[in-house]
Amino acid sequence: MRLLEGRVVVVTGGAGGLGGAICSAVTAHGGTPVVLDRAAPAHAPQGEAWTLICDLTDEAATTAAFARILDRHPRLDGLVCCAGGGTGAPEENTAAGLSPATLQEVLDGNLFSALHTVNAALPGLARATSPAIVTLGSLNGRAPTPDGGYSHYGVAKAAVHMYTRYLARTLGPRGIRVNALAPGPVLTERLRRVWAGRPVERVVDGIALGRLPDPSEIADPVVFLLSELASYVSGQVLAVDGGLVH
Repeated sequence: MRLLEGRVVVVTGGAGGLGGAICSAVTAHGGTPVVLDRAAPAHAPQGEAWTLICDLTDEAATTAAFARILDRHPRLDGLVCCAGGGTGAPEENTAAGLSPATLQEVLDGNLFSALHTVNAALPGLARATSPAIVTLGSLNGRAPTPDGGYSHYGVAKAAVHMYTRYLARTLGPRGIRVNALAPGPVLTERLRRVWAGRPVERVVDGIALGRLPDPSEIADPVVFLLSELASYVSGQVLAVDGGLVH
């Protein structure tokens, strides 16, 4: 069943990692992904994907990128705000003594990149029959980590969750659905680097399913939220974490 047949979906942060998996899932379901990332993809995108290099923390650059996108694809059926991430190791950046500059950097990469992207995408989304936006939150935005680390990332993702809920309330009357996905740890290349030399068993021990997910297992729920199967789902933060218990 191809849930996104003929649909154009912009995926930020789609050059690799989880964003790359989302692009592959969009393609597999008949959609055409448009990749927005600050780096070129390591591998050529599948299907008819088109990649634009853009720093999404730069509002003017994001607006210019979408002007190019809308010139080629006047109608946008979906938007996935996957760009983001944190800095440092998971146990670093506790709330006590957190650097304002570090917090601002992570807010720029996660919250403000989504804000710039949504604002620039709205004209194209407004032309679609059943448009949908999916933001990428995190379990860190739902509850603090047990050791209190990575607080800057948790604060940024909590802001993304609330921004998503406000967007859903604001854009619902215009027929635009907005939801967030809040995954647990996904062993992408970036996370492998962050966790270098650290055992993952203690993380897995807290997951009911007893394992970390394949990126495709996070990408498929994104496809669901973009599709007509979720036509009456909006304003939600969907946890996809294998039953992780803090």
